[in-house]
Amino acid sequence: MARTSANERIAQGQKMVEEWTAAGFGSAKSCLFVGDMVTRMQSGKGMSPKQRTWFDSVVSQPAPVVQNSEMVGRLREAAKVEGLQTSEAQALQDFASRLARGYALTEKQDAFMNVLLGRAEKVEAEGPWVPTAEEKESIMLGLSLTKKYSSHYLFGRPGLTKAIKAGTDWIFHGVPLDPWAAKQLMGACKGDRAYMKKFEVSHPVGALVCSSYKQLCLVASKPQVNNSGAIVVDVLVDGQVQTISCSLLTKESL
Repeated sequence: MARTSANERIAQGQKMVEEWTAAGFGSAKSCLFVGDMVTRMQSGKGMSPKQRTWFDSVVSQPAPVVQNSEMVGRLREAAKVEGLQTSEAQALQDFASRLARGYALTEKQDAFMNVLLGRAEKVEAEGPWVPTAEEKESIMLGLSLTKKYSSHYLFGRPGLTKAIKAGTDWIFHGVPLDPWAAKQLMGACKGDRAYMKKFEVSHPVGALVCSSYKQLCLVASKPQVNNSGAIVVDVLVDGQVQTISCSLLTKESL
């Protein structure tokens, strides 16, 4: 039997991956394995004897027949609705893949799937949720203030971490922001928000104050948040504008 070359295996693997993906089985174990081996061979690496045997045994197999085709088609179309969160679309695709392979869903999985389908129908009919100007300002403030948190702190707060990522994707990549993530961000750092409001009342723009360095200053801005999540304010000192921590303004007179 003629030996199969690496280039022939790559072509066979690419063909299988294309066919299986088109049929909706791109995430199947065999398809993922073949895709990984194709990438490996394209980088000039070989396969182990065991990997080669598995590769050759599955690479020419036709894509499985789709089970539950009507529901699978509905789920895949729902996953394409513009305005869904990435996690929601992925969950719909996962359910479609599971049903396509003939697997059964638990009662809880079925209920969650129907919630997602309802969510997709609502978004398709009404469009993605859009925050008001006031809500957007509050969300932006939450994103700024949470920059002070370390990765260690956020590791124990997966909900807030998820909301921060969703907010960041919304700002920088135009991914629609769902109301749940927005609510988390608008409710984040309540103590800091209250402090900023109190500071603005007690140290309004134009007020003469004294810093902890015994310098007489003129407040030149409202309190703001810097790139590290710290609350700062612009002050005029000896004719020069400086940005300092609000906590350094402790007295209103010398």
